[in-house]
This record gives sequence, C-alpha cells and structure tokens, in this order.
Amino acid sequence: MSAVEKFLVALAMTESDGSVRAWGDEVKGLPMAFGAFQTHLCWLWQYSGEYGISPGVDESVDAFQRRVIAAFYRARCQVMSPAAIALEFHLGHRGTPADAPVYVARFAENLRRV
Repeated sequence: MSAVEKFLVALAMTESDGSVRAWGDEVKGLPMAFGAFQTHLCWLWQYSGEYGISPGVDESVDAFQRRVIAAFYRARCQVMSPAAIALEFHLGHRGTPADAPVYVARFAENLRRV
C-alpha cells in the first residue's frame, strides 16, 4: 500500500470510522460534512479547483473526495508529516498537536494500524 493510500485509510478511520455514509458537523440541524472523510462542500470546491480536479460523470462522491484529498496530501508530504497534514485537513488550517490532541493521537494510531 502506498503512503498516500495509507494516509487516506487512516484519515477516513479517524474522521468517520471509514463510513462513506457518515454525516456530521451540524449547523442549525443540517449536516455540513459528509462521507468517510467528513469533507465540507466548500473544502472540496476550493481544493478541487486548486488542483484542477473535476468529478467524473460515473464517479462516486467517495472516489472524488479521495482524489482531491490525495492531491492535498501530495502537495504537502515533502514538507509536512502525515499527522500534520491530517491536522490541517481536520482544522481547515495549519495547527499544532495541542490544537486537537485527541484527533492527532487517534490519527497516529490509525496510521500505525494500516
């Protein structure tokens, strides 16, 4: 399994226990995050545009999310650790492990298990 695939598996397990049907981050009773990676639509819009990635006609949302998140990972993996990339993904901005220590520990454990 490649480094990017290990990252994707660990990230999905950390965000939703790997459930492609997960919904979360409710605002006024409506879910804002969806899928195994719990992405927000605005995040997908921003980064798919940044990386020039468009969804295919027959592509699942999960497959599209995976392609965008893989590009997000590849753009950072030469200068950031997988845990730091996951934390930036989770927070929506760069942070330190102290910003979300439980999340960082859970991601590290999931990455170790992959």
